[in-house]
Amino acid sequence: DRVDYTVVDRLIIGPLGIQSDGHFGLVGDEGKFGSLDDRFDRVQSDARRSNPSIEIEVSIWWQAEVWTWWHTGSQCPQTEWGRSLCALQAGEEERFASEVIGFLEQHDLFGFNIDYEASNVQPTFAELGRAIRAAFGDDYNFSVSPA
Repeated sequence: DRVDYTVVDRLIIGPLGIQSDGHFGLVGDEGKFGSLDDRFDRVQSDARRSNPSIEIEVSIWWQAEVWTWWHTGSQCPQTEWGRSLCALQAGEEERFASEVIGFLEQHDLFGFNIDYEASNVQPTFAELGRAIRAAFGDDYNFSVSPA
């Protein structure tokens, strides 16, 4: 079934992640569910066609650490959509925020959401949040959805 976007104020699309080369974005190759680039473009196009005033955010999802460790031997593996915030190293917060802005600008999006649980709960989250807030200013929405 398709979503009736005419009744939706804000759409949050995921999953996005940190890719194998370290940049933030979508996996473009054909994964288990098809190209996430194509899915993302289709969903946002459908939403905007149905509801021109809809606000669209993107979300970085978490990874189930126990499951991924058990199956891959890594607590921060590359999955079909990339890696969660566990892939960020201390000191990379400003670069990450800049890459998120680049993605938001490229796709004319409203904001960015972090699914704050499991592998997205990081000791450097306060620094990351400050870097994102400073980079976004009043231009973009920054939201967190804790479990």
